Amino acid sequence: MPATNIAYHFTGSALRDGRPIPPIGETLRLEEKLQLCRHGYHWSKSPFDALHFLPGSILHKVRYGGEILQGLDKGCSSERTILASFETFDLLHRFMADQALSVAHLWPMPNDVRAYLTTLDKGLKKAIALKVFSPDSRKAPLTTKSYARNIAAATVQFKHGDGPLCWNVVNFIGHILVDESAITTWEQTAKLHNMTYEEWRAAQTDDRNATVRLLRRCIEQDFDSRVFARFDQLEQETLQ
Repeated sequence: MPATNIAYHFTGSALRDGRPIPPIGETLRLEEKLQLCRHGYHWSKSPFDALHFLPGSILHKVRYGGEILQGLDKGCSSERTILASFETFDLLHRFMADQALSVAHLWPMPNDVRAYLTTLDKGLKKAIALKVFSPDSRKAPLTTKSYARNIAAATVQFKHGDGPLCWNVVNFIGHILVDESAITTWEQTAKLHNMTYEEWRAAQTDDRNATVRLLRRCIEQDFDSRVFARFDQLEQETLQ
């Protein structure tokens, strides 16, 4: 089976249908007809795409086979085998906090909120919880400032089982990226995910959407690289 048949899939403590997570190396097989989003063993080609669908924070590296249906950000197959797994809660939380820090310049972030996002020290969490919520946040219009603040709020709220909050952070970053007032100089852009000056200049020669796409790719690559590093570490530990 080709190495390209490698994908990623989030679960909670069980499969979506309630069955236990199969052991590593055991192949699940489906005899019925596949239907994307409804029937089949699902997966995404990248860890970042898998974020769309996380019911829990256990991430599996899988090999898929048999009959295959492929969508834009997910696929399903009649066979799926777990190759490696790990609990991603800490990785997701650190990723969210880094996104919040990357847009800290867009709202008046209190120092103790910044300290929590930098360290994720649980001892600081209770004291700063109210500082990331605006009293009129439900009535106020959504702006670049409010999206940046919401990223910090989602990070503070994040706990086991809150997968959608992580995806909300990605969506909030997306809204910030398309706001002209948020990204007008390379210095501001550099704070949003490490674009080099050369990359930024190249993007300016294209349309606005090209710049946004490049920034999104930076975010995707950042998340994927964290996941790949962890799976590489697991593989090395297995070999020792």
